[in-house]
Amino acid sequence: MGRTIKINDLTENLIILSGLTPSVDIKINYTGIRAGKKVSEKLFYDDIDVLESSYNGIYIEKISIDPGFIMRKLESLAGDIYQLSDEQINNEMDKIINLHTANPAKMNTNIGNTT
Repeated sequence: MGRTIKINDLTENLIILSGLTPSVDIKINYTGIRAGKKVSEKLFYDDIDVLESSYNGIYIEKISIDPGFIMRKLESLAGDIYQLSDEQINNEMDKIINLHTANPAKMNTNIGNTT
């Protein structure tokens, strides 16, 4: 992920790198954007802290989750492990694993009471 690249430039470069000539050896059709098609990709949400890595153009999302919070969630799940179905366990593990994209204050902290 770096600078913006036009699809047309990418297409022409791929044709040239294949040893051919754009619009001569391979015709490029312009069909337009389909309904609902994304025209850009956002790398990070505005409220996410990003750290620069030692590599140019590579960034790291700064996780602001308290490790103790995650441990408490895992301990709670371990206490309920024999009362939950496999599907419920998987769902709860997914919630814990995906904590970095959720606000823990808004997350349902009542692990075992899934219905």
